[in-house]
Amino acid sequence: MFFNLPPQIIIFLLSMLPVGEKVAIPVAIKVYGLSPWESFVITVIGSFIPTIAIVYLMGPISEFFSKRFIKVKKLFDWLFYHTRKRHTKYFDIFKELSLLVFVSIPSPITGPWGGALASFVFGIPPKKALPFIFGGCFISGIIITFLTQGATILFK
Repeated sequence: MFFNLPPQIIIFLLSMLPVGEKVAIPVAIKVYGLSPWESFVITVIGSFIPTIAIVYLMGPISEFFSKRFIKVKKLFDWLFYHTRKRHTKYFDIFKELSLLVFVSIPSPITGPWGGALASFVFGIPPKKALPFIFGGCFISGIIITFLTQGATILFK
């Protein structure tokens, strides 16, 4: 049933997954034969859409669970403390630009989902964070598109 969908919809849905944004462009180009431009646009938009919800909902969701479950609160406190302790110097120096760089790196854990979580952990307001996360999605999409095209030429 899933495979009866048009390739553009499949790629769009794939790009919405946490690691899917990294593989959506190569799959779109190599498996479905979409153009690099079409693959890029669909993937960037698809990978950014869940980010909007994540950025706005992480606060209320974490607050909800922290108030009701002491172990969740302890986990969040520990996670925030250790993450801020190790990475605050970079976020203090570069502010929101750190999100752009972080999301731009096409590797696991980085990307729009990771950027959304980082913006929450470091207290960057959604209205400030989202443009930088989108910019990172855009840059990462360009990098992955060029790498896919380069690999295609190299391994023909």
